[in-house]
Amino acid sequence: MRTIMIADDEKLVRVGLQSIVNWEQHGYEIIGAYKNGEEAWEAVQERCPDILLTDIRMPRMDGISLIAQLKKYYPHVHVVILSSYEDFEYTRKAIQLNVRDYLIKHELEADELMRVLNALNYPAMEREEAPVSLMLQEKQKLLFLTRQSGHEIWRNEVLLANEIPLMFHRFGTVAGDRHVFYWLSFRELAAAGNGSEQESKALSVLLEETLERFHACLVGFEAGTYLGFIRMTDLPLAAAKQEAGKIVEEVQRTAKDSLNTELICGLSKGFHQFTSLPAGRKEAANVLESNDSQTKAVFWNEDLPELRSFSETEWIGLYHQVKNMLGNEQFDQLVLWIRLQFQSVLTEVNLQEAARFAQMIAQKLIDLLMEKYQVDLIRQNKDFPEVNEQLKQLQHPGSNNELLQILIQVLQAGQAVIGEQKEKKRWIMKTYAFIEANYRQPLRLEQVARHVSLSENYFSQRFHQETGSSFSDYLMTYRIEKAKELFLDDRLSTEEIADRVGYANPNYFIRVFKKITGITVSEYRRK
Repeated sequence: MRTIMIADDEKLVRVGLQSIVNWEQHGYEIIGAYKNGEEAWEAVQERCPDILLTDIRMPRMDGISLIAQLKKYYPHVHVVILSSYEDFEYTRKAIQLNVRDYLIKHELEADELMRVLNALNYPAMEREEAPVSLMLQEKQKLLFLTRQSGHEIWRNEVLLANEIPLMFHRFGTVAGDRHVFYWLSFRELAAAGNGSEQESKALSVLLEETLERFHACLVGFEAGTYLGFIRMTDLPLAAAKQEAGKIVEEVQRTAKDSLNTELICGLSKGFHQFTSLPAGRKEAANVLESNDSQTKAVFWNEDLPELRSFSETEWIGLYHQVKNMLGNEQFDQLVLWIRLQFQSVLTEVNLQEAARFAQMIAQKLIDLLMEKYQVDLIRQNKDFPEVNEQLKQLQHPGSNNELLQILIQVLQAGQAVIGEQKEKKRWIMKTYAFIEANYRQPLRLEQVARHVSLSENYFSQRFHQETGSSFSDYLMTYRIEKAKELFLDDRLSTEEIADRVGYANPNYFIRVFKKITGITVSEYRRK
């Protein structure tokens, strides 16, 4: 049975595609439907489909980027574009990426869909090609999993062996004290190369071939860094470290000689279990991030400075700074300040403390949204799925740089939510201002509704939802509060005060005053 994955930001399209035909009767299985390219890409790394039906214009990662990733890492996947008429230029670009066909999604018929899918060619995979393709899939999965150090798979070798069987058989089945692993992270020097796709591909191939000679593995490429690990056998730690250094130097020499590319490398400390790869990845990333020098080719975990925790005084100072800027909604200043902290004090503390700092800022943002705008990011997670995913990522960051990027995304999302809430409440602020300016005059609901461009019924409903009282009750209470202020001046008579707050009939004003305050005008003046 062929597997199909769907990527489209329109819910109706996703639902419609899943229900347009009886898929199993036609020999197909829908294994997932995702609302953007980023979600689909992560799902592909978990389970690669035979066919991808994808929209082109999507948030976070568009269809073109998703197709390019598939072409690079999973070239066997058939891609069919779900197109709109206005997407012609994008569709043309997608066709250049060797997509199989395209469909006009809003005119899609079941017969046409099945015609396209059934016409796809599934050549029998060459026997020797299958392990290579599967190994590539496992490497992508390993990249994904090593970003999640808290995943249960790293506490259970059986689960890990089931998830990446080829890699586990090759590197992990005999893990123990006789073996030493090193995670390594390579990065090109800033001045080297122009970063073209061809150069990156050539460097990937060279790194993979060179590492393979030493029973090492290039896992993949992320955020400008080539990632992999080395396994040493039957060597004590000191000797293993020396050999690992030689391997890295050989890789660097080969890259320089073959591609005129200079590399720097960060290595973790040695560890004995294959299940320690996530910790090794974090260490190697921290090594590279903590060393700005361009004069040293290899950085070891031992080169890192002694990292500490925040002092109580530091923490209190940071807390109050965040509280003040968020309280005043100074998001631009806050982001700039956070960047400065990551360049200064946060280079001195360990990753757990940096994560605590980021989580504190996120919590203050959550508090602000809840207290001031009645928006609960956590309980309303269906409304803010991306933000909730980012909040989870703050719990287990891979590096300071990753932590900074996620935190900024959370703050930007929070700022956007506040902007939306302010826009929603603009009408009520306009209402309050109109009442304040005109409460001395006869004032009717229809006047105010017309002023804020709402129908009378809709204005009445929304006003009650916003304030908890009817418009007439609110206006009466507002006028009586203004009258109480005027009663502080003994020179003003009750009739004068009634007129100043919008009541032409002083007797009616007296009745309203008692209704609102519970006491008569005379009793209030005696107080």
